Amino acid sequence: MGEVAHDMLPEGWLSHEAGDCPVPLETIVRVMHRTGAIRNPRPARWWTAFDPKFAEHDLWKHDGDQGQHIIAYKPISSEGDAFVLQNEPGTS
Repeated sequence: MGEVAHDMLPEGWLSHEAGDCPVPLETIVRVMHRTGAIRNPRPARWWTAFDPKFAEHDLWKHDGDQGQHIIAYKPISSEGDAFVLQNEPGTS
């Protein structure tokens, strides 16, 4: 499967073609995997290998299972940030 064309992404989504995380690690994002799965909003660091119990591979860099590679992401508005951060394990 190839990368998603910019004009094929839903509004507000940005294409990602592998490499370092494109946003600050604390930015709340939704991600789209190569399989088409869209994940709930989380800090961007969630998708890196920052902690092996959460992620064994850096999915931004397209490490690991191809189906889990991040091919697009959507930064979330500040209204969503507060909810996610309050419910994120290890945050207060």
